[in-house]
Amino acid sequence: MKNLPRLVFSALALVAALVAGGCSAESKRQGQLERAATHRRAGDFERARIEYQNVLQKFPDDITAIEGLAIIWRDRGATMREFALLAKLAPLAPGNLEARIRRAQLFALLGSPADARREALAAVSRSASAAEALVVLAETARDVAERKETDDLLKNFPEKNNVWHSLAVSRFAWLRGDREAARQAAARAVAIDPKSAAARAAMGELQAQLGNAEQAAAEFKLVAELAPARSRYRIQHANYLVQSGQLPAAVEALNAIVKETPDNQAALRALATAAMLDKRPADALAVLDKVFGLDAADYEALILRARIWHAQGDAAKAVAEFQRIGTQFPGLGLELPNLALAQLQQNDLPGATTTLEQANARFPDNHEISILLAQLHLRAGQHDRVVAAMTRLLGRRGDLVQPYLLLIDSAKATGKLDALADLFRQNIASNPSVSLLHHMLGLTLRQQNKPAEARTS
Repeated sequence: MKNLPRLVFSALALVAALVAGGCSAESKRQGQLERAATHRRAGDFERARIEYQNVLQKFPDDITAIEGLAIIWRDRGATMREFALLAKLAPLAPGNLEARIRRAQLFALLGSPADARREALAAVSRSASAAEALVVLAETARDVAERKETDDLLKNFPEKNNVWHSLAVSRFAWLRGDREAARQAAARAVAIDPKSAAARAAMGELQAQLGNAEQAAAEFKLVAELAPARSRYRIQHANYLVQSGQLPAAVEALNAIVKETPDNQAALRALATAAMLDKRPADALAVLDKVFGLDAADYEALILRARIWHAQGDAAKAVAEFQRIGTQFPGLGLELPNLALAQLQQNDLPGATTTLEQANARFPDNHEISILLAQLHLRAGQHDRVVAAMTRLLGRRGDLVQPYLLLIDSAKATGKLDALADLFRQNIASNPSVSLLHHMLGLTLRQQNKPAEARTS
C-alpha cells in the first residue's frame, strides 16, 4: 500500500501527458488548416496543398482538408484529382451542397449521366439555392421519363428569376430542338445578370451553334473580361477561339492565363491542344512537359500526349500508350475513342470495333462514339445495328444531323426508304417547326428519285 500514492501520481501524469499530446495534435491540425486557408486565399496553391496534405496524413477524414484540397485541384484544372477527393468527401459531408453540385458536373463531364442526375436531383431536393444543378439535369435528360422529370422540375422550381434556372431552360429547349426558346431563355439569363460569365458563355456558345459568329465573338470577349483567370469560362472562351479557327488569338488568350496562373493545368492542356492543331507537335509536347512537372498523373494530359504521337503518325506507340493509360486508370475509359482511332490508322478494324463497343457501353450517351461505331457497322454491312443505334440516339438528340444521314444510307442499302420517309412525315406532324426534319425528308425523297417532292420538303 506504500506505493499506492506513487502509482496514482504516475497514472495521473500519464493521463495528463496523453491529454496534452491530444491537445497538441489538435492544435497542430488547426494551425495547418489555418495556414493552408491563408495560402489558398493568397493564391499560393502549392504551399496550401502541402499543408492540406500534411493534415490528411494524420487525419485522413478531415473534411476541411479534403474540401480545400479539392478546390485547389479544381482551380488548377486537375479534374481527376478533384473528382477523387469529392468522391471521398461524399459520405463524410452529404449535406455539402456545393460539393454535390460539383460532383454532378464532373459525372456529366466524365460521361456518367445517371450518376450526374442522382447527384443533381439530391442537390435540388435539398435546397432551392441549388439552381446550378438544374443545368446538369437539363443536359442529362435522356429518355421520355427523364425529360418529363426535368420539365416538371424546371416548371415548379421556386426561384425562376435566376441565371442558372434560365440557362437550364435554354439548354433543355436546345436539346428538344426548339432553338428560339433556347435563345430567349439564354437572353433572359443575361438580362438577369449581365456580368455573369456563365450566362455570357452560354449565350456565346448558343450564338456559335446558330452560326452567328459576330455575336458569339462579342459574348466570348465579355467572358474573357468578366471571368477570373482560373475560371473554366476563360478556358471555354479559348476553346471557342480554337473551334472558330482563331488559333493565334486562342494562344494569346491562353498565354495570358498561364502568365497569371502558371500552375493552371487546364490552360496548359488547352495551349498544348492549340499547338497540336496548329501542327506544332514539338511545342505541344513541350507544354505538356510543364503539366507533368506539376502533376505526373494528369489523366487528360496523358491522353493528349498519346493523341499527339498518333497525329505524328506513330499509331503503334499511341495504341500502346492508350492501353497503358487504360490500365493505370481503370474504369474511366476516356482513352477508348482515341485508342479506336489509332487502331483504325493501323487498319485494325476488328480491334477498333471492339474498342468502340466498349466505349459505347461505358458512354451510351456520347453521340460521337455512337456515330463512329455506326459508321463501322455500316462498312461491315450491319444495317440493322445502324438503324437501331441511330434511332435510339435520335430519341435523345434530335438536333444531330449525322445520325439521320446514316439512317438514310442504311435504309437505302436495305430497300427501306419508304418506311424511313413515313417516319420522317410522322415526326414532322408532331414537330412541324423543326426544319431539320423537313431537310432529312427531302434527302430521303431525293434518294427515292422524287426530285419535286424533295425540293418542296
